[in-house]
Amino acid sequence: MCPSCRKNNTKKVGKRLGIQRYKCLNCNANFSSKRRPDKLQEIIFKKYIYKRQTLSDLAEEYKKSSRWIQKQIFNYEPEIRIHKPRAIILVCDATFYGKRKDEMPLEGTSLEP
Repeated sequence: MCPSCRKNNTKKVGKRLGIQRYKCLNCNANFSSKRRPDKLQEIIFKKYIYKRQTLSDLAEEYKKSSRWIQKQIFNYEPEIRIHKPRAIILVCDATFYGKRKDEMPLEGTSLEP
């Protein structure tokens, strides 16, 4: 099954470093069988987290059990990104003229005590 278009219309195109290579006849994507499970885990994880698909929806789409989908999501380890924030210089200029003495009264209220 092609990891790009999810079709079974694939053809073997040889081996590279002992790993079987395939070509999808629908979308012309090339892929290898060894990397496919990791890529599939990533696709399932992203659909579950970012596209908010349920386990049952994913199980129906991939024709697997909900438990299998749940294991794939649990076993996926996303890439850890290290953020390197940059230093900034912030300059603020403000002027305070004091509290306003002639404030307008709210509607429905009077100035008389």
